[in-house]
Amino acid sequence: MDQGTRSITVSIAAHYEASRVPFLITVLQEMEAWDFTEVSVTIVTNDLALAEQPALRKVISRLLRRGFTVEFDQTYGLEHPFHLTWWHKEHLRRWAKKGGRDDDLFIYIEDDIAISAENLKYFVKYLQPLKDVGLIPAFILYEKIKDERVAVAFLGPQLLTIRPPIRVLDTNFVIPKFPYWAGFALDRDLCREYLKSPMVDRTLAAVNFPRHTCRVHSALGLCYSDPPGDFESRYALPVEEGAPRVDCQVWHAAQNYSTTKKHSFATVKMRDVFLPYEAKSRVKLLGWKSTALLRRGRRKAARELARILNPLFK
Repeated sequence: MDQGTRSITVSIAAHYEASRVPFLITVLQEMEAWDFTEVSVTIVTNDLALAEQPALRKVISRLLRRGFTVEFDQTYGLEHPFHLTWWHKEHLRRWAKKGGRDDDLFIYIEDDIAISAENLKYFVKYLQPLKDVGLIPAFILYEKIKDERVAVAFLGPQLLTIRPPIRVLDTNFVIPKFPYWAGFALDRDLCREYLKSPMVDRTLAAVNFPRHTCRVHSALGLCYSDPPGDFESRYALPVEEGAPRVDCQVWHAAQNYSTTKKHSFATVKMRDVFLPYEAKSRVKLLGWKSTALLRRGRRKAARELARILNPLFK
């Protein structure tokens, strides 16, 4: 399929903080390599001072020279700062009304989700074949610890059951237990479905998934909407030699989960995300759970110690 004639519309949620500007720059730098000629980018921000950042202006200038369009949209009247991540819903509605090619794409991401040209090529290749079986190509977020990639959203390895993988275009796909990746991508067909779903409404999304925050609700797209059969979601990850394929791995440029060590996010190596359902895998999973339990215990002890000591130093 000719990628050059398909249009890509991107909405980026970017709450302005000086420390986060480098992440947004990284996201836009990845877009420079996208193999598409018609790309429109809108950066949603609470403060247009973001648009005046010199380093950001440089990468935007390069995108403009490539023929991309880049604009800023300032939010107003938000009940809570996190609601900035819902501002793109109006962009999506306007995009749907505007019309265009059926295979045009609308992409929503947060300002530290660096989608590469390889990531986008993978999504385009498998979108229709997976749609034909009721699924959607998924991405998996990673961060880097030295030369090792770790899965950001996975709270432990996923044991693969006896259910056979989904076979599409000679590729095996697995439904991930933790499908969230801080963004979504829709063609016009999926967009029409999404705009009719409860996930496009902040209140209804909270009712359906009360354990998640509004920022997570905003980025779920059609992940949990009418999955086929007994699948938990519609998101499918390609696997190769038992691990998520490299082209579905999207970099979380903030690198903040793998460096804090205060939680169980970004603690599973990418090669261990999916484990075969066998005895040694269950032992490995038990070891990981034991480590996670000790980590949580140390955090709880540290908090309790701080609670006792803090009054003594005031």
